[in-house]
Amino acid sequence: MNAPLPRSVLADRDELARRLAKETEGEVLFDIASRGRYATDASIYQQLPVGVFVPKTQRDVAIALQIARELGAPLLPRGGGTSQCGQTTGAALVIDFSKHLRRVLSL
Repeated sequence: MNAPLPRSVLADRDELARRLAKETEGEVLFDIASRGRYATDASIYQQLPVGVFVPKTQRDVAIALQIARELGAPLLPRGGGTSQCGQTTGAALVIDFSKHLRRVLSL
């Protein structure tokens, strides 16, 4: 079941997508099909995200975090095999690290 997005998130969605596309090298996926693919994990839970960002570099991540902070957009990190209990679903900007940033070398 999808809860409606807060008006402030809806108002900033276009600005969030525009800035991510302009200021980063990552993939900016705000179309309904892409959002639908990220609306669920291996659980029964479903929630459409505000949008999806697939960063290519660490710099992309830093910029995306700054943009989200400035616009007040909630964030939801996602990787391969992250969740089977709904933790990767939510009305937030999903940042998918599984395509380009999947090797953790140190913490």
